[in-house]
This record gives sequence, structure tokens and C-alpha cells, in this order.
Amino acid sequence: MDDFNRKFQLLKKVLGNKSINFNDLCIEMFASESSILRAIDDLNGVVKKRYPNIQIKKRGDNIFLNATEDERRNISTYFFSSELNQYDFNIENYQS
Repeated sequence: MDDFNRKFQLLKKVLGNKSINFNDLCIEMFASESSILRAIDDLNGVVKKRYPNIQIKKRGDNIFLNATEDERRNISTYFFSSELNQYDFNIENYQS
């Protein structure tokens, strides 16, 4: 899985769950803890441009997004439209 797809899969998991166990996430994504933490930092940088008060956070063994359901939908739309605008649209990224 390339870096973009890893970040995108991570974002989908965070948006779709209230909380995710960090260790389980690393195993599921076949990634090291440091790779996942770097991806979170990168995603937070993008989210912060549009939503400065929202972040993906790690607390203890859990990862979560401090956002309401409406904000989660807005972030999903923002990333979807950003990918379309960059002509890097890959429908397989949006299929579960």
C-alpha cells in the first residue's frame, strides 16, 4: 500500500469510528507505530487548513477524531473533493 492510500485508509477508519485501538490499527494496516503516527501528523496538517480545531488524536492506546458527526461528513466531503480536484480520483479508495 502506498503512502497516499495508507493515509486515506487511516482517515476512513478514523471518520467511521468513535475510537480505534492503536495497536490493532497498526496490525490491520501492516504498518509500524511510527508510520501511523507520521500519517496522523500529515492528515492533521491537511485537516487543520480547513478545520483548525479538529485533530486526530492518540490518547493511551486509542486514536480518535475530536469532531461531531456533521464535521466528520464535512471532512469526508473535503477530502473527496480535494482528490477529484487533483485528478487523482480512484473509485477503489471509496469502496468498503
